[in-house]
Amino acid sequence: MAKIEEVPESPRPKAGKTKTKQTSTVLKYYLVAYNLVSALGWLYVLVGTLVHLFNLDAPSSPFSAKLASVPFLSKAATFLNFSRTAYIEKRLPASLGFLVPVIRRATTTFDRVGWQTTMVQTLAIMEVVHSLLGWVRSPLVTVAMQVASRYYIVWGITSLFKSVCPVLAIGGWTQS
Repeated sequence: MAKIEEVPESPRPKAGKTKTKQTSTVLKYYLVAYNLVSALGWLYVLVGTLVHLFNLDAPSSPFSAKLASVPFLSKAATFLNFSRTAYIEKRLPASLGFLVPVIRRATTTFDRVGWQTTMVQTLAIMEVVHSLLGWVRSPLVTVAMQVASRYYIVWGITSLFKSVCPVLAIGGWTQS
């Protein structure tokens, strides 16, 4: 049978403890701000992707005047490499034929939001720093491997092999 003992009350915290509490409050605000900036960055990429895929920035679109002031939306879209979508288009059921323009535009999505995606993903190095400093309870090795694999895609593969950019745009950024 377990024995229950009464634990004496701990002494009052010293003056130095209040500084630790302030630091942890500042740290919490910083982490919230970091996550907010990260979420806003990914929202920027998502909106840019959707605007591009559904051609909301076309001159004939009613949204084009409102969206023209956003930096990455002011460029004219180009339709290149349609042959890459031919395989998908041939196998698409007739009832989903309305998706053909979206699939074609998907091949140029990286041209539209690739740089923004790279910049937002580069911010992920801070996740490794947070884990290294013990600010979050994430294992350092796991976080470092995840961030390194993302860097490998956005800085390594897409920089060296431009031909894979449309494939990545169609497949999505599944690691993000």
